[in-house]
Amino acid sequence: MKNSIGLSCCSIYSSPLDYEGNKLKIIESIKQCKKLNCSIRIGGELEITGVSCKNSFKGIEDIHENCWLTLSNILKEKYENSNITDDILCFISMPIYFKKKLYSSEVIIYNSQIIYISPKENVENNEQSMYFSSYNGLSHENAKSDGQGSIIFSNSNVNIISNNFETFPLPKCIQNVTQQKETYIGKCIVEYDGVKIMHTFLDDLISIERNETIDDRIDIFNKWDPDSNHSINYVNENKKNISPFEKEYTKLTTTNQINLECVDVLLVNGYITNELELFKKYFSALMSLTKKYPHLTLCFSNNFGCDNYLYMFDGFSFIAKNSQVLTKNGRYSFCEVQVASTKVEIDSKRGESKVGKEPIFTYNKDIPLSIECSKDTLSKNLLDIFNINKYAESNKNLTELFRNHHCDDMQNDGESKTESHSCYIFNGKVERLHNIYEELSFNCSMFLWHILHLSKAKGFALALSGGIDSAFCACMVYVLSTMLEIQMKEVDDDTKHDDINKEMFSNKLKNLLINKACKKSICNQLLNTLSMPSKNNSPETKYFCEELSKAINSYHNVYCIDDIYSFFKNAGENFLNEKLKFKSENGTSYHDLCLQNIQSRSRMVMLYFFNTLICQKKYAQYNMYNEFLITLATGNLDESILGYFTKYDCSSGDIDIIGNVSKILIKETMCYIANSPTFDLQILNKINSYSPSAELKPLENKQIDENELNLKFVEIKLLTILKNKFSLGPSSMYYYLSQYFWPNMSKSDIFDKIQIFFTKIYKNIHKLFILPPSLQNESCAINMNNFSNFATIDFDQMRQRYGIPKDDQKPSK
Repeated sequence: MKNSIGLSCCSIYSSPLDYEGNKLKIIESIKQCKKLNCSIRIGGELEITGVSCKNSFKGIEDIHENCWLTLSNILKEKYENSNITDDILCFISMPIYFKKKLYSSEVIIYNSQIIYISPKENVENNEQSMYFSSYNGLSHENAKSDGQGSIIFSNSNVNIISNNFETFPLPKCIQNVTQQKETYIGKCIVEYDGVKIMHTFLDDLISIERNETIDDRIDIFNKWDPDSNHSINYVNENKKNISPFEKEYTKLTTTNQINLECVDVLLVNGYITNELELFKKYFSALMSLTKKYPHLTLCFSNNFGCDNYLYMFDGFSFIAKNSQVLTKNGRYSFCEVQVASTKVEIDSKRGESKVGKEPIFTYNKDIPLSIECSKDTLSKNLLDIFNINKYAESNKNLTELFRNHHCDDMQNDGESKTESHSCYIFNGKVERLHNIYEELSFNCSMFLWHILHLSKAKGFALALSGGIDSAFCACMVYVLSTMLEIQMKEVDDDTKHDDINKEMFSNKLKNLLINKACKKSICNQLLNTLSMPSKNNSPETKYFCEELSKAINSYHNVYCIDDIYSFFKNAGENFLNEKLKFKSENGTSYHDLCLQNIQSRSRMVMLYFFNTLICQKKYAQYNMYNEFLITLATGNLDESILGYFTKYDCSSGDIDIIGNVSKILIKETMCYIANSPTFDLQILNKINSYSPSAELKPLENKQIDENELNLKFVEIKLLTILKNKFSLGPSSMYYYLSQYFWPNMSKSDIFDKIQIFFTKIYKNIHKLFILPPSLQNESCAINMNNFSNFATIDFDQMRQRYGIPKDDQKPSK
C-alpha cells in the first residue's frame, strides 16, 4: 500500500541569543505547517539560540536555563483549541547539557511530549568543537527495525526503534507541561503512522575533508632527488602524470554508518557557511544520496541569517526524492519565517496510514535577480592583466587550478554548467544554483541587511576613493537596495503574503526610514559616501567618485584633505626642523612614508567625524538623537594578506565585506554588474579599466599598486590559493610553481616572487590584528583564528639549497 505524509522544511532567521524572537518564529512556523496539513516539521540547527553564539555557549547555565524555558513556552502554546504540537511531529534544535557535556541537539516533540533527543555525533571538523562535544552513544548499524527494542508511547501513533538509548532527566519546567520526568537521548528510527523516519545532522551525514592531496605531495617529495635536474611528477591511479592540484580540494563524503535502506524519510538539518561555491558541493552530495536511495525522501533544513561578523547563512532548504527537488525555500530571502511543504508518497509494508487532510504543496521563490556571467564579457571589458582566463590559457595546470579554486562556473566555451553540480529539476523545470558572482553579491548584500538590524544602525558610511574596492562596497549596498525594491513591490502585490513576515519586514523598513519602493531612493537612505580628495588624486578618480555616487544615488559629500595634510606636514617639519619631501623630491624614505600616511589616516578620522555630522543632518529633524552609521572598510584579501595598507586608514572601518575577496574576483564581479541592464552602472567599466593606485604620491610618480608590490594581482591570487588552501610554505611552493604553474619562468624570478610574498606577509602580520571583522567569502580567505602570528624564514639558506645566485651574482642581461 502507499502511505502519504505531509512534510515541511523551515528556514528561520534565528538571531543570536534572541530567545523570545526565535521562539515566536518557531511557533509561527509550526502554525504554518499545521495550516498546510503537514505531519512533520523540521527547522535549522540550534534555532532556539542561533548558531554562532561563540563564547556565549560557554555560559552553560544561562544556555541551559533559557533554552528549556523557551521550549516549555513553545509546548504551552495553543493553536485552534489544542496544543500547538498536537498531531504534528516537531523537530526543534537547541543545545543540551548531558553528563557534563554540551551537545548540539534536536528535540523531537509529538502531542506535547518529548519523544527523544537526537544529539550531534560529529563536531570534529567544525568550529563548534570549541563549545560542543560529539555524542558517541549509539551505533547506527545495530539499530533494529523489526520492532524489537522499540518504545511505544501512550495515546500516540509514534514509537521509536533503537537498542542503545540513554535516559535523560527533564527539568521541572518541562515536567510541569509534559508530565514526563524523563525522556531518551540517542539515535533512532521514528515510526510514525507506519512511516519510518530518521533524523541526522548535516555534519553527521556528510564529512568534509580538505587538502586531501597533502599525502600525495609528501610522496612526491620523498621520491624527488634535489641534487638531480629531474622532477618527479605525480602519477594518479590510472598511471597518468597530472598535477596533484587537479584533485578535489574540498572532499565531501557521505557516511556509511547510517543504514538508509529501511528509512522512508531522512530529516537533515545543519548550516552551510557562505564560503563561495561550498553550498553547491553539499547540494550535489545530498542529491546524490536521493539517487542512490530512490525510495528515500530527503528533507534538508538550512539555517538562515547572519549570526556573527564572519558567516552568513542563506536559508536554502529543500525536500528531494530520486534526484528531483519537490519543494524548496527561497535563497537570500527577506522573509524571516519560510515554510515549504509537500505531500510525499511512501512505499510501506505496514498498511495504509490513517486518513487525514490532504497536505498542501507550497514553496518560496528565490528573489528574481541575476548576474549573468560569460568569458566574452570579461574579455571585452576587463584588462588582460586582470583576466585570469587569459593569464592561464597556455597552462593546463593553471587553468584547472583556477577553475577548481577561483571560479568553476564556466567551461571553455563560457557557458554555465548544466550538470547536477549546479542545476536541479523542480516543478518540471531545470533550475540553476547561483553562480559565484551572484553568491558573492547576494552574500555581501544580505550580510549588510542583517548587520543593520543586529546593530540597530541607520545605514552605512563609506569613503569613496574612485578605486574598484570602494566602488564594490558601494555597489553591494546598491544591490541590497535593488533587492529591497523587488521585495517591497512583491509584498505590496501579494495579498497572500503571511502577516508575520510582512510585519517584520515593514518594521525594519520603518526603522530605516525607507518608505518608497525605489532602489535609488533606498540607496540614498542607506548609503552615505564621502569623497576626500587631495592634490595627489588624479582627475579620473575624482570623476569616478562623482559619477558613481550619482549613478547609485548615495548621500554624497566631498571634503578636500589638503588643509589637514598641510597641518600635519607643518607639525612634522617643526619637529624635524627640516622640510618633509617625497622620495621623488629628494626626501628620505621616512619622509615619504610619513607624507603618505598623513593622507590615508586623516581620511579615516574625517570619515568617522562626518558620520556623526551626517546623522545630525539627516535624523535630528525627526527628533532622533541616538542614531549612528556603520563604517564600511575597503581593504581586500590581497592587501590584507600582504599588509599593503596603512594601519587605521579606510581599511579599518567597523566591518569589511571584501576582506576575504581577492582583487581579481572583485574586478570580475564589477565587470558583470557593470554590463547588467538591471543595475545600469556602466561607470564601473571605466573604474575597472583604471590601474589600481593608492594615489598618495605626487601624480608625476605614476604610483601603481602592482609596481609597489612587485607582484601582479593574478600572481597574488595564485600564491594565496597555494598558501591558504594547500598550506604550502616557501620551499614546497617553489617546487610546485617551477614544476606545474610557472615552468617557463626562471628559477630566480620564481624565488624572488616567493620571497616577496612571504616576506611581506610576516613583516606585516601585526597589521592584521587591527582589521575589522570580515565576512567569510573565498575559500582561500584568511582565518584570523588560525593565521600564524610571526615567523622568520632564512631565504639565504633556501636560495643556496636551490642554487639560485644572489642579485649581485646574477649574470648581467
